[in-house]
Order: sequence, then C-alpha cells, then structure tokens
Amino acid sequence: MRLNDNPLLPHLCENAFVLDQRGIFIDYFANKEERLFVPSDQLLGSSLIQVFGPKGGQEVLGIVQRICTTGKGESVEYPDRELGLWYRANGTLMENGNVLFLVMDITSERKAKQAEEVLLEYQASQKLFLTEYSIEHHAMEVYWVAMDGRFTYANQAACEKLCYTKEELAQKYFWEIVPEFSEERARRFFKRMQAGKGLLLETQHRSKNGEMRPVEILVKCIHYRGVNTLVVNCIDITERKAQERELMMAKESAEAMAKAKEEFLSTMSHEIRTPLNGIIGLSHLLAKGTKNQEKNIKTLQFSAQNLLMLVNDILDFNKIEAGKLELEERPVNLEELGCNLNGAFQYQAQEKGLNLFYQGPNALDFTVLADSTRLTQVLTNLLGNALKFTQKGEVSLRILTLEETPDAVTVRFEVEDTGIGIAPEQQACIFERFLQANNKVYRQFGGTGLGLSISKKLLQLQGVELKLRSELDRGSCFYFTQTFSKGPFITNFQEEGGQADGGELKGLEVLLVEDNSVNVMMAEQFLVDWGVKVSMASNGQEAIEMIQQKAYSLVLMDLQMPVMGGLEATQKIREVNKEQPIVALTASATESVRKECDDIGMNGLLTKPFHPDELKQTLLNFASPQLVRR
Repeated sequence: MRLNDNPLLPHLCENAFVLDQRGIFIDYFANKEERLFVPSDQLLGSSLIQVFGPKGGQEVLGIVQRICTTGKGESVEYPDRELGLWYRANGTLMENGNVLFLVMDITSERKAKQAEEVLLEYQASQKLFLTEYSIEHHAMEVYWVAMDGRFTYANQAACEKLCYTKEELAQKYFWEIVPEFSEERARRFFKRMQAGKGLLLETQHRSKNGEMRPVEILVKCIHYRGVNTLVVNCIDITERKAQERELMMAKESAEAMAKAKEEFLSTMSHEIRTPLNGIIGLSHLLAKGTKNQEKNIKTLQFSAQNLLMLVNDILDFNKIEAGKLELEERPVNLEELGCNLNGAFQYQAQEKGLNLFYQGPNALDFTVLADSTRLTQVLTNLLGNALKFTQKGEVSLRILTLEETPDAVTVRFEVEDTGIGIAPEQQACIFERFLQANNKVYRQFGGTGLGLSISKKLLQLQGVELKLRSELDRGSCFYFTQTFSKGPFITNFQEEGGQADGGELKGLEVLLVEDNSVNVMMAEQFLVDWGVKVSMASNGQEAIEMIQQKAYSLVLMDLQMPVMGGLEATQKIREVNKEQPIVALTASATESVRKECDDIGMNGLLTKPFHPDELKQTLLNFASPQLVRR
C-alpha cells in the first residue's frame, strides 16, 4: 500500500517519505503539496543529494544509513526559509529495510522555544546585573586581580578603603596594595591559586596615603569570560586586632597579678610568721623572768601591733574588693590623733636612730566628723612605710589647716621622709595591690605591698586622692587633702600620757561575759589593778541568771559565745531591765554590727583587740556606780 493510500497519515504528519538505503525517494505522502522539497512529479527516483544538495543530502544520507545499521530511529530539524517554517523529520526503519520519515510542522514549537531562550537570557542578564550591583555596593571590599597582578575590578567599598578611584586602581598591581607579597612571591601565589581551592589569610593593605591596616582576605580563582581571575573578598579586622591586643594585655595582666599574688602569699607568710615568732619567743623569755623585761615587753607590744595592722589590712582589702567596707563619721580630735600617732611611732624611730617630727593643726578648738579608724589606718601605713624605708635622717608627720568655713575645715596630711625614694617609672605601680617598687625592696626592707593600695582605696572611697612626691635616694612625701564637717567643740583634751590613773574606777562592779580564757585573764588583771570588782560569766545564759540576782555598774558582753550569744542575751535582759549598762565586746565593729547593738539597746561598743586606755575610757563613759546594791 502506497503512502497516499494510508488514511492515518493526514492526521499524523504534514508529509511522509520512504527512502531506500542509498537515499533514493521511492514513495511519498503530501498533505500539502506546496511544502514538498521539489515538485511531486520530480521527487520519486531522485536522490537526497539531488533534492538537498551535496551538504544537506549527505547529512540526511548519514542519518538513513545509521537507522538501517542500528535499527534505531533518528530525527532531523530543518527550515523552509521561503515560507518561514520549521520541520522535524522522524526517521524509522521499516520491515522491508527502507526508512520512513514522517515530517511535522514545528514552527510554533520552535517559536515557543526561542521565546523561552530569550526569556532565560534576559533573566540571566538581570541576575548578572543584580549580582554585579550587589558586589559593587556591598559593605565588604571586593576586587579582582588578573594573573599578571593588575587590578581588573574593585567595588566601591574597596576604592573608599584604599583611597583610590577605579581608574587609579586599574593602574596598580597586587603587590603594591599588599606589600607582604613581593612581585615574585605574588606570581608564585597566583600560579598556586589556579590549581587549588580558595585560601583565607591575614595580611595588611596599604592605602594611597601609605596607611597600613590589618585585613582578612579570601582569595579564589574563577574562570570568567575565558580567562582565570582572582576574586578577593576583604574584611577590615582593625577592631578585631585591637580587641585581641586588649585580651592579650588582659591575659598578661592577669598572669602578672597571679604571679604577684603568689609572691604576696609568700611574703605574707613571712610577714605574719616574723612577729608571731617574736611574740612566742618573748613570751618564753618573760615566763623565765629574764633581764631587760621592759625592753622585752615593748618589743612584744610592737610585734603584736605589727601583726594586728597586717590582719586589719588583709580584712579591709577583702571588704574593699567585695564592696562591703562601711565608713562612719564620729567626732575626731585631729591634734590628739596626731599626738597619739607621734607617740606610737617614737619607739620605732628611736630604735633606728631616726628623728620623728610632728606638726599639728593650727589650734583647732573643735573636732571634725571623720572615720577615725580609717584615717588612723592610712596615716599609720604611711608612717610605718616612711620609717621602714628610711635608714638615716628623719620622718615628719604634718597635719596642716588649709581653709576654714563656718561649717567645714580643709586639712592637708603629709608624711615625709629622707629614705630611699622612688624612681619616676615605679611611682605608679607602688599603689597596685600586692606590688612593691621591685623585689630588691622587699628583700631589703620586707613588707606585703598591700598598705599603700589599701590606703589609696580607703581615701578614694571618701573622694580623696593619695598623692606622691619623690626622688630616688632623696626621700618621699605622701600627702592628701580632705575636707571635714565640723564636729563638737573640744572641752577636755588631755596631753599624751595624761590619762586618768584609774582611781575614779574604784568600787565599780563589772560583769565580764566572755568565753575566751585568755581574754578573761587579760581584762580581769586590768580591771583588778584599777580597783574594780569583777564577776565572770562564760555565756549569755549565765549572764542573764547573774543579772537577775544583782545589778552591776557595767556588763561587758562578748557577742559570739556558745550556748547563747551576746545579742540574744541583751535582748532578753532588755525585756525586763532597761537600766543595766551593757557594752558590746566584738572583733567585728562594722556599721551593721553597731546598728544591731544600738537597735537591741546596748549602751556602747568596744572593739577587740583594745588598748587598756580604751577599756578604761569605756568604764568612765558607761559604768553606773548607782546601780550596785550595797
């Protein structure tokens, strides 16, 4: 059956052809005669070469022969340029060995495909535009470098950071901007980058004005428009480097502080054991009743005082660090304070063959409101250091009135010596905790390196600055200026050594409530020497029972005791007895403890360890002889 007689072909294709293995047309079907390659009466018996020409005919003949050889169908697309149409011929092997081509009009399909390709090309161009725009306006610096080292592109951020225009950068080479790379090293680097992956490294960029800044660059080689190009993304790490330097400095500072603390603990061990050794040794000598008892006792007192100062410094340091140090204001007689300090250090000065001078304020007839304990502590530290670091010459304590108003007075405190002095480069570090000017100073003079730090902090808490004036080998002067509110007028100032002799205390009856046998023995001896009759209780419960039996001129009540502490005992006593004078004995004289004692009705507070004169003054202030039952 010929193709024209097949009723299905008009529905399947535009035209159809049958060719033998030589490429000769042996049959055809024409749905539309005008779309045949040649007139229908010339087609049969013609070869592909005759119909399509040498080039086109040979191409189709190759398809025919492959179909005959492999048995697999193939297709070919071709245009009809006169009509502006496109066709697709699908070739299939027939049973008789010939090849059947069904020809279909694919003009609409081809146009749709072309439209899709145009759309895809437009979308690609838009994507490329957006990418280029994003790179151009990105905050990160981006630049491209050719394999010869020349800049081929730089975005806006790179131009601004490097201080070049795009045109100027186009004349520059990579090694001019990144001076870490010489030209030779850069070329080796570029060659290695072509064969490898991206590389992240830290380096420096040199801007137009010569300024160097640290950067982190990610370098990657891409194949773009037929050539290899290095794409460099750059991040300015100036701030990060500054933070790293700060962290390193903090680390070094922490390590230095840890080392200083280690040295401090070693020093502290020595400083604590030294006076303890003196106290223990002298106590044995006193027990044996050896000669020079007065000298031994003074040395014992001096060692104990040094140990107490050391413990106070450590406790105050911890309170300052924890932000829990509490300051208080009480009336202070500055002249009396200066005289007492001068007297306290005279023995130490005489032992070293030094002159200790004191100059007091200009005839002040009033007290000032100050924290007497902290002020004394600061001046004691300064005087102690001055005497320690002075081997010959003199030490001076001066308390000078600078300005006075109706409500306040400004006073300058100075401690000056003719000692070793401090070099200018070391004057800042001596105020640091645990530090001294150098290790040689400690080996020669001893000390903890804590006193000046605490003194400075104690004054800073009161808004006062501790200052220094010093020359190496010519001495030092530590000084500060403080303004105080005026307190009550001075009515009865006693010169040093003018304390009452104790006769006023005879006949008093005191109840000493204390659980520590050493403290009991010490206080009892003082009281008995003054003519005071002493009763003892070892805890608060015993004290309550004894007070129920009789009244006392004064009760000295320790706060921390077994069975019942002093605070609880005082509360119970006050429930039934409002008149009994009670004074607290405590080693913790913070403002919160003072307030607690006041709140429960105690009459006063005596801080341990105390000087005998302080105990005597407490009895004079609070004891009530009228309460004793005769």
